[in-house]
Formats: sequence, structure tokens, C-alpha cells
Amino acid sequence: MIRRAALAALTTALTTALLALPLAATAPAPAQAQAAPAAPSGTAAGTLTYVKGHNVWVARADGTQPRQVTTGGTAATPWRSPTSSDDGHIVAGRGNLVYRMDQWGTVLGVLDPPDIPSSAGELLGGPPAHLAVSPDGTKIAYTYEKYSCPINLACRIRYVTAFTSSTSVTPPGTWGVVYHDNPSWITDSRVAVNADLIDNINLFDLGRGSTHWFDEDDYTTDDQPIFDFEVSRTAPYAAVVRSTGDDAHVMFYRVSGNYRTGGRPPIPEAFCATTPQLGTATPTLSADGERGAWAEPDGIWMMLLGPTAPCTVQPTRVIPGGSAPSYSPAALQAVRPTYAFAVVRAPRVTGTAKAGRRLKATAPVLAPAAAGLRYQWLRDDRPIARATGTGYQVTKKDRGHRIRVRVTGTRPGFRTRTVVSAAVRVRR
Repeated sequence: MIRRAALAALTTALTTALLALPLAATAPAPAQAQAAPAAPSGTAAGTLTYVKGHNVWVARADGTQPRQVTTGGTAATPWRSPTSSDDGHIVAGRGNLVYRMDQWGTVLGVLDPPDIPSSAGELLGGPPAHLAVSPDGTKIAYTYEKYSCPINLACRIRYVTAFTSSTSVTPPGTWGVVYHDNPSWITDSRVAVNADLIDNINLFDLGRGSTHWFDEDDYTTDDQPIFDFEVSRTAPYAAVVRSTGDDAHVMFYRVSGNYRTGGRPPIPEAFCATTPQLGTATPTLSADGERGAWAEPDGIWMMLLGPTAPCTVQPTRVIPGGSAPSYSPAALQAVRPTYAFAVVRAPRVTGTAKAGRRLKATAPVLAPAAAGLRYQWLRDDRPIARATGTGYQVTKKDRGHRIRVRVTGTRPGFRTRTVVSAAVRVRR
């Protein structure tokens, strides 16, 4: 049965509203042959990045025009926690590595973040449990988690979140670490995180530290765990998963005050909630605040939030089988871009340039690294027949001539780059 989430406006204090929240009856699932449900009407600015079939996908903000980004994901080695910067660069994890790519799956960089001590002093590492790229794409927040029972300390899941440059690994101490999870960027230097008691939200400013924002005790006696908090990029809305198990649901808030750069902001005002559903996870908000999306066991659901329809339209399942949705204001690209290699170091020829001796080519260093290299040895800048390996046997014909090697680098999504070594002159 496909459950149609019910919504209710919360116009009074949250405590009263939560107790009075009505639920709608479920609707029958559509037949197999029926077309996919239409996405909620309204603007569709931006993109939605998500996981489906263990791979990363991207679609327009309303879930239309889906495109597979990665390949090779399996149940044993899935892609996870995709997130996109405002310019459309996607960050996602697979195994212990963090990949940065474009919307077509062209890999632009790979990071291997270091293990980090937890609050109990244990090293945490392995596959990052959560990733989030900053709006400007320059930084990545990553979280490790582990259940442990340290001596003289409670048994529980411990988290540590650190921050790195998106192009090279930054030492964890550069911007500081925080012992909480589910980082979500509010600005390029501030994130929201789940705090210690799992029913409260903190702000963390890179290089400065934490500020408590709110917890359920601030506005209700029926306090519940809250997870996966996210603030819309430009609109004054936030979303969170509230409660666990069969009672898990998405709660939407209006936020106020200077929550982007100031001190502790006012307590958010809840105004909308979905029907409880086991497996509800990862709510996300479009940059303009018009749309909210989240994952349920049967796929990704979506609803309208903004002034055009503030929680008055029933949600729709827009991506069957999808999970881990994440919004970005970036447009869905229609044309695949190509990229240029940077030459860090040209190829070199080593060895003795003398008839009967063997010369060796040292490969060029390209950024990013080439997926394939082709070699061609040159005599006075003209190709030498059948001399296409990494080594070249000097012959009598080469005496008095200049020998160099030409190397061509290739990589999917990158323009072919050819670089030539300095020449060596063969003795007469």
C-alpha cells in the first residue's frame, strides 16, 4: 500500500498541535501498469540528488528528467550520502573514499579522509556515515560513527564530524571537529548538527565552535528524538525527522532571526508534519523553500511548502525506490561539460643517449590523474615507427639526432592532453 502522507497546519503552540495532529486514511497503491504519479505542481528550480539501485542519480527539483550519475554501485559497495553544491558539483561516498563529480558522473577528485578520535579517544574511520558539501563547493563535512563500550564509559554510538577542503584532504584540526552527526550547511562556514541528547540541534561555526539552538524541551513536554535537520538555502524553512520507529515523521518549521551568522536564534515554529511512517528519513528542502522531499521505504516523497501551497497539497511519491534525497539550487545540465587537464610535471627521458642503450620515459603528472597514457617516441620531432612503449632502444640511426617522448593522457569527461618531454641528443 502506498501511504499518502497527511499534513496539518500547526497554528498554535507545538505541544497542542502535536497532540491534535489529524491523520488521513491511506490510499491504495497504483497498479503496476499505471504511470508514475505526477510531481506536485509549482516551480521546479534546482535539482534533486539521490540514491537509487545503489547508485547516485540527479533529477530536476520536481523529480522529473532523472539521470543516473554513477555506475557500479552494489549492495556490498553502494554509493551513499550524495550532496550537491550550488554550482552542481556532486559529492558522494563509496567505501572509505569521498568522490567529487559533475552531474554526468565525471570524477573530478577523490579524497581519503583520515581516521579521527571520538570523544572517548577511540579512532573512528571507515566509510563516512554522512557527507555534506558546502554551498560554494569548497568544503566537505564528513561524519564517522561507531557503537562502542569504552572502559568506564557508557555503551552507545559515538560520532565525530570533521571538515576538509573539497580538493585535498585538510587536517581535521584546521576547522575543528564536533562530536555530533548529520551536518547540514547553513552557510559556507556554519553547519547545523544533531547534538548529544538526540532531541536537540546545535550550530557549529568552523574554527569557532558550537552554539546550542533548540531542543524539544523548549516547546513540548512530549519531547522526541529529532534527526536529519536541514535549513533551506534561501527561504526561512527547516525540516527534521521527529521520533523513531512507527512514529517517525517529518516536521517542517519556520525559522527566524539571524540563524545564518548570529548567536543563538529563536526557537523554530513548527507548522506542518507528515503522517508517521516507519523508515522516514533524510528530509530536504529546495533552496526557494517551495518543496520538501524525504525518503520512505517505497521511495522519495515530495510536497509543496511555500507561499503557493503551504502544506495544503497531499504529498506524492515522485521517485519509486529512491532514497537519501538532497536538494541543490543548481540547474540540471542539458549538455555534458568537458574539462582540461592541468600539467603538474611534463614527461622526462632518462638513461644514456647512446646507440645500443635503452631510454626510459617517466610519465607526466596530470591533474586529475589520467585514466590512460599513450606513448610515442620522436626523432627530431617525427614519430619513430613502432616506438610506442615506455622505453626505447637507441639505434645507430639515432646518432646525432634529438630523441624525445610524446605522451597523451585520456580520461572520461576530459579533453585529451598531449605533452612532450625535453629532448636528449644521441652521441655520434
